[in-house]
Amino acid sequence: MFGNPGHGVKRGFPVTGANNNVGLFTTGGDVHLSSNGASTGQFVLKNSGNVGIGTAAPTAKLEVNNGTTAGAIKIVDGTEGAGKVLVSDANGVGTWKHEASLHQVQEATSTDTTLNANTAYSIPGIGTYTCQNTGKYELITHTFLKVDGSSSADQRSFYVQVIKNGSTILKEEEVYFYAAGGGWLTTHMPLVVSANATDTLEIKIKPSVGGNLLIESGTANRNKLDAFYLGE
Repeated sequence: MFGNPGHGVKRGFPVTGANNNVGLFTTGGDVHLSSNGASTGQFVLKNSGNVGIGTAAPTAKLEVNNGTTAGAIKIVDGTEGAGKVLVSDANGVGTWKHEASLHQVQEATSTDTTLNANTAYSIPGIGTYTCQNTGKYELITHTFLKVDGSSSADQRSFYVQVIKNGSTILKEEEVYFYAAGGGWLTTHMPLVVSANATDTLEIKIKPSVGGNLLIESGTANRNKLDAFYLGE
């Protein structure tokens, strides 16, 4: 039935545009499936093994040509969602996932703030961050802190905490440094945590060894938080 060019099962052909035209036929060793008056190009299986939808000359194993109309491919498997991208695993199996992205950058307001030892403080102007998606987040805290007082150089430390939903400490890292009273310290602390959509995350600073620390209004904006979504 399909051994010769132009042969196969047809109805209505070759009257292009006629209602209910359908055809399953071969041309040059390729298999075509067409309907509604289109003689070629709706679906083709080339003798090379390439498959074309909307094109009679696919150059890949599967080529879909929807012209200038968006939305040529639709994959629904329960993982789809607005803003997601198709991600492959090691075996080439794709699922829809949220794309890693920078969600928010916050900086402290110009306020003089004393951070007393052994007490955890939010940074003025850097409030809570609400997670948009479930997955991993990287919070990079940039601090610019002054040692309170006029004491001689000594070892000092403070903790950077990530607080979830106002109470749970997800992560806590300690920073050690050596400075005299009136000295300054700048740090850049990356912390990776897991959270669910709608969880709130907050950064707190807790001075420990060596006394109080200060945030001064003139340099307060050098205290910042970058929040990155890393994916599921």
